[in-house]
Amino acid sequence: MAKNVAGLREQIGLTATRRFVVPVAGLMLVVGAMMIAVILYSARKMDENIVGAQTELIDNSINARLTRSLSEVRSVAWWDEAVTKSRGTGFDPGWLDLEVGAFMTESFHHDRIMILDERNRPVYGYNSDGRMPDAALAGDLAAAMPLVAQVRGGRNVSPRITDAAYVEGATEGTTERRYGRSAAAVVQIGGRGELASVMTITPSVDMTLQSPQPRILVSFIKLDDAYWRAAGRDMLLPDLGFAAPGGERRGSFALKTDGGGRPLGMLSWTPRRPGLLLMRNVLPLVLVGLALAIMVVSALARRLFSASRALEAREAAAQHLANHDALTGLPNRRLLETELVRFAKQAEGGGARLAIACVDVDRFKDINDTLGHHAGDQLIRGLADRLRGAVGGDDFIARLGGDEFAVLRICRDDEDADALLAAVRGCFGEPFRITGHLVEANASAGIAFAQADRSFEDLMREADIALYEAKASGRGCDVRFEASMAQKIEKRRMLEVDLRKAIAQGELSVLYQPIIEASTGLISSVEALCRWTSPRHGQVPPDIFIPIAEEAGL
Repeated sequence: MAKNVAGLREQIGLTATRRFVVPVAGLMLVVGAMMIAVILYSARKMDENIVGAQTELIDNSINARLTRSLSEVRSVAWWDEAVTKSRGTGFDPGWLDLEVGAFMTESFHHDRIMILDERNRPVYGYNSDGRMPDAALAGDLAAAMPLVAQVRGGRNVSPRITDAAYVEGATEGTTERRYGRSAAAVVQIGGRGELASVMTITPSVDMTLQSPQPRILVSFIKLDDAYWRAAGRDMLLPDLGFAAPGGERRGSFALKTDGGGRPLGMLSWTPRRPGLLLMRNVLPLVLVGLALAIMVVSALARRLFSASRALEAREAAAQHLANHDALTGLPNRRLLETELVRFAKQAEGGGARLAIACVDVDRFKDINDTLGHHAGDQLIRGLADRLRGAVGGDDFIARLGGDEFAVLRICRDDEDADALLAAVRGCFGEPFRITGHLVEANASAGIAFAQADRSFEDLMREADIALYEAKASGRGCDVRFEASMAQKIEKRRMLEVDLRKAIAQGELSVLYQPIIEASTGLISSVEALCRWTSPRHGQVPPDIFIPIAEEAGL
C-alpha cells in the first residue's frame, strides 16, 4: 500500500513538474527566441539599409562625375579662342594639343578627347600618349553619336544630367551669356563602360564667332578598375571594383549603359555591417541570460530538452528534404526553380541559351503494377545514378516527382542540346537490373529554351508541352518545343472547359443505333452513341471529345 501511495505521489509530482516546467521552459524559449529574432531582424535590416545606401551612393557618384566632366569640358569648349583654333583657316592642332588635349588629360584626367566637324566627322583626337589618328576614333564616335545628336537638337539621352547649369538654354549666372549645348552619359566602348561628355564649342564673349552648326568637343573617361579604386576611396569603399565577391557577404551594383541598359559588369565591395556589430555586442548578452535561465530549469526539463533536440534534428532533415528528393537524393523542383535563375544569368552573360529537358519514363505504371512499387523505386534510383554519370558536371539534374526528371544545360549551339538528348537516351541503352530481373525501359523527353521575358513556370510549361508531344508521337521520342504545340494544347484545354460546361448544361445528346438480328430481321439491341454539338466548336467528333473526357475524369 505504501509503495502504491509513493508511486502515486511520484506520478503526481512528475505531472505537476511537467505542468510547471513545460510552460515556463516554453515561455523562456519563446521570449528568448523573440529577442534573438528581433536582434537578427534588426541587424539584417541595418545591413540591408547600409548596402542600399552605398548602392545609391555609387549611382550618385556616377551622376556627379558626369556633371563634373561637363564642367571640365566647358572650361575649354566655351572659349572664343577654342572656336577659332578648331575650325577653318585658324585650325591649329598644336594649340589644341597644348590647350585642350594635354589640359584635359593631365589636369582633369580624361582618357581621350576628340573634336567633330559640322558633319560630325572627327578632325582631331588626343589621349595621354599624344595625338590620335582619325581612324582610331571610329569606336568612340559610334558610342558618342546619340549624345552628339542630342546637342545637335535631338532627343535627350542624358538621364543622369539634372543640374540646371547644363540643360538647354542655360546661362552664366544672371548674365545673358549662354553656354553651349551639352550631353553626357554612360556608354559602352569595346565591351567596357566609359563616361562620355559632349559639348558644342561656342564663344564666351565674341558672339560674332557663333556658328549655326558649331563643332563639338567629346571627352571620354574609362570606368576601369583604377577609376573604381579611386572612387571607392572617396566613398570609403576601399575594395570597390569588378573583382568577384569572396569571404563575407558583399554588396553588388549592376553597371549598365544609360541608353539601352546594356550590362557593363557587376561591381562588388565589402559594405559596412553595423548589424553584425550589433549582433556581436548584444546577442552574446542575450544568449548568456537565456542560458542562465535555462540552467535554472534544466534539472526539471531534461525530457523537454531531449524532445527539443529530436525536433531540431527533424527540422534539419526537413530542411534538406525541402530541397531534395528523398528517394534519389537529387534536387527537387523547389531547388530547380532557384538554380534556374542562376543558370539563366550565366547563360545570358556568356551569350548562350539555357535549355531544360523534361524526361519521363514510358509505361512506368506497368512496371509498378507487374513488379511492385519497390521495383519502381529501384528503377528511379538506377535512372538517377545513370543521369548523374551521363550529363556533364556543369549541368543540373532534378527529380520533379514520380518518374519525371529535369536537366538544365547551358547550350552554346544546337549541338549541345542534341548532345543532352543523346545523353538522356543513352541512359536507357542497357536494361536495368531490378529485384533480380532485367527490365527494359525507355523514356520520352521534351526540351525548351529559356527566354529573357519568360518565368520559371512558363519554361516548365513549354518543356511539359514538348514532353506531351513526345509521348503522343509514340513514346521513346524527344521533341523540341515549338509555339504551335502550345496552341494545340490551348485548343485542347478550351475543349475540356467547354466540355465541362456542355455536360453541366446538358448539351450532349445520345443517339441510338439499332442492332438487327440477321436471321430474324428483328431489332435485338441498340448501341448508344454520344454526340456533342458545341456553340463554339460546332460538331465535335466523339474520337476527340471522349478521350478528353476520359483523361479529365469527366
